[in-house]
Amino acid sequence: MPLTYVMRAIILLAHLSGLVLSIILLAKKKGTPAILATVAFGLLFLLDIGGILRDAFLNDWLYRTVVFRNVQWAMGGLNCCCGIFDLAAIVCLIIALWQAVSGRMAPVRGEESSAEAVNPQE
Repeated sequence: MPLTYVMRAIILLAHLSGLVLSIILLAKKKGTPAILATVAFGLLFLLDIGGILRDAFLNDWLYRTVVFRNVQWAMGGLNCCCGIFDLAAIVCLIIALWQAVSGRMAPVRGEESSAEAVNPQE
């Protein structure tokens, strides 16, 4: 059981570092890939925290009580819901990476392109 918490903590730190880096990217270069990456890593980070809390408190409580036999199906529903959020986060990351690599970033209003700044049209 303690090894599960160690693995969850490592994954939590990886998602937290991704969230911090995507927030820095969002602050420096606003665009759709930065927004999608921030949303994705935020979702993954929240799901990791929820998983740790579920393992630490909810699972132990359910296994110790008689209620668990009556609501076993509820944990399956919870896993399904979390799986949908995991899938949404992964899709956001794939789209963000695809847009960043292909150069299809939406320009931010008020910013000039580098070509216009070098050779302004009169």
